[in-house]
Amino acid sequence: NHTFNHLSGWKTGNERYLNNVKQASGLIDSNLFRPPYGQISPGQIAALKHQYSIIMWSILTRDYEQHLNAGKALQEMKGLIKRGDIIVLHDSEKAEVNMFYFLEGLLTHFTDQHFLFRHL
Repeated sequence: NHTFNHLSGWKTGNERYLNNVKQASGLIDSNLFRPPYGQISPGQIAALKHQYSIIMWSILTRDYEQHLNAGKALQEMKGLIKRGDIIVLHDSEKAEVNMFYFLEGLLTHFTDQHFLFRHL
């Protein structure tokens, strides 16, 4: 779950935010929650933590940036990623080209190093 309308928890009141999460849960069968932008308030955490495992990330690929130097970004990520990291890739039209480039490059690189991957 990632909210229905990609809301910032810091800019959205608790009631609206929690209702938006509930609306998304009607379409998403998961007990995992990743707050959009990584922005979530203590009150929202308190309300959600009993129903969801709140998942943050350690590597944000920036695959949504249209003018990103993808080759340079991929090389930087390869040097930063370590065992146990959670990597965010975006499934959207805006990120599609970079997302597939990063996904292929990272899976190839880290498979060669005997990493194992889990989809959350």
